[in-house]
Amino acid sequence: MNDKDLLQKIKNVRTAVKEIYGNVNTITYPIYMIDWLVSQAEKVEQLEQEIAALKEALNESVKTSVALDNELQQEQAKTERYEKAMKNLERALNDINKGESRMAISHLDFCKENAQEAIYLILAELEDVNKNEK
Repeated sequence: MNDKDLLQKIKNVRTAVKEIYGNVNTITYPIYMIDWLVSQAEKVEQLEQEIAALKEALNESVKTSVALDNELQQEQAKTERYEKAMKNLERALNDINKGESRMAISHLDFCKENAQEAIYLILAELEDVNKNEK
C-alpha cells in the first residue's frame, strides 16, 4: 500500500468513527497507522528544515549576486572612463600631428582629468585590499 492509499484509509477510518460515534475525542487506530502518521510528521519537519536552509542559501546567493552586479557596474564605469581617456589621448595625438595645438591641449586636459580620477579609484581599491589583508 502506498502513502496515498494509507492516508485515504486513515481518513476513511476517521470518517466512519465520526459517523458511528459522533464527535469523540479518542479513536483507536492500528499501530501501523500511528507509526505511519508519525513518520509523515517527521518527514514534514525535515522538509521544513530543508526549505529554511534553501531559503537562507537563496538569500545569500541574492546578496552575492547584488554585490557582484554592483562591482560589475563599477568596473564597467571605470572601463568607460579609461576608454574615453584613451580616445581623447588619440585625438590629442592626431591634433598634434595636424598642428592643431589648441585642440590637442583641450583633449589632453580631458585625459588628465580622467587619469586623475582613475588614479584615485585605483588608490581606493588598494586601500580596500590592504584592509582586507589585515
